[in-house]
Amino acid sequence: MLRMNHRFFVLIAGLIFLGVGILHGARIFYGWSAMIGPWVVPIWVSMLAVFIGFIMAIAAIRDFLR
Repeated sequence: MLRMNHRFFVLIAGLIFLGVGILHGARIFYGWSAMIGPWVVPIWVSMLAVFIGFIMAIAAIRDFLR
């Protein structure tokens, strides 16, 4: 069984945040629409998600490399 230590957790979390940021960036670049039920998610939400996702990914990967 895989043992979860701090470094492994931080690396996985950083990669997930990076993926979220990339997908939201692709949504902005390609103009994809996103809906949650009847609500159409505005592009500014994806812009915020790109910024927050990349900041958290950078922080997690820096912590992993430390």
